[in-house]
Amino acid sequence: MASTGPRASTAAAPYARRQVLISPRTVVLVAVVVALFLGLVQVLGMISTVLRLLVVAGFLTIVLDPLVNALERRGLRRGPATLVIFAALLVALAAFFGAFLAPLYTEVRAFVDNAPQYIEDLRRSALLRDLDERYDVLERAQAEAANLPERLPATAPAALGLAGTVLNALFQTVTVLFLTLFMLLERPAISAAVQRLLTPGPRRHVNELAVEINRTVARYVAGNLVISLIAGTTAAVALLILGVPYAFVLGLFMAVADLVPLVGATVGGLVIVLVAFTQGVVPGVAMIVVMIVYQQV
Repeated sequence: MASTGPRASTAAAPYARRQVLISPRTVVLVAVVVALFLGLVQVLGMISTVLRLLVVAGFLTIVLDPLVNALERRGLRRGPATLVIFAALLVALAAFFGAFLAPLYTEVRAFVDNAPQYIEDLRRSALLRDLDERYDVLERAQAEAANLPERLPATAPAALGLAGTVLNALFQTVTVLFLTLFMLLERPAISAAVQRLLTPGPRRHVNELAVEINRTVARYVAGNLVISLIAGTTAAVALLILGVPYAFVLGLFMAVADLVPLVGATVGGLVIVLVAFTQGVVPGVAMIVVMIVYQQV
């Protein structure tokens, strides 16, 4: 006998299907949103360099603005005060790069000129003499070293890629400097324009916040500069006492490296210790002690 109850009728009924209807308007809206998002990502990728330069210039403006304000309080107008601080910044940058590049060029040129003598010194080694007798290594190296001074200018075309990178970095540096100069000159006008967009209540809070940010950043930079000056002076004096060459340049490098938070002092100290070891074990060990004491103090 077949069952005709409710359970049988339920089992025989087909499953209900749900249909989701998407209107053409929704499809178009989603496509437009996705296209705008991809376009925004593309635009940000294209202007990322410009944004980075603006951020760096803005930070330099916040750092240098208290110095400009100090000169204004002494009677100078905004324009001349900005030019004085900006000229001091250019002189500091020129002195920094000059202190590094001049010894570097001197050492590279001396190495190139003395390369044949270095090869001759290596030839006196018993181990290298044996290798030279087998593979004629030193004779070939000495021949190449003797031609280095003449071939050095001829290698300039091969360095176009490096030259392009250097020129790009130089262009970005000049761009940041001019943006900084513009922001320093127009900082009061920019601040006034921003404040005019606000109502009196938020305007007061924004003005107080801007003053506090400027004061905090200026104190941070001033304190960091003092600590870096102490680090560079300590390294330079220690290197000078130990007889390590280019003590002033290495001390300047230590001061600049110390400006980098967290790892700057460690990296700078490591480089200085390695340079000290090139002059002997005693200078290297002594610089390790100096760096450890400085880090702890």
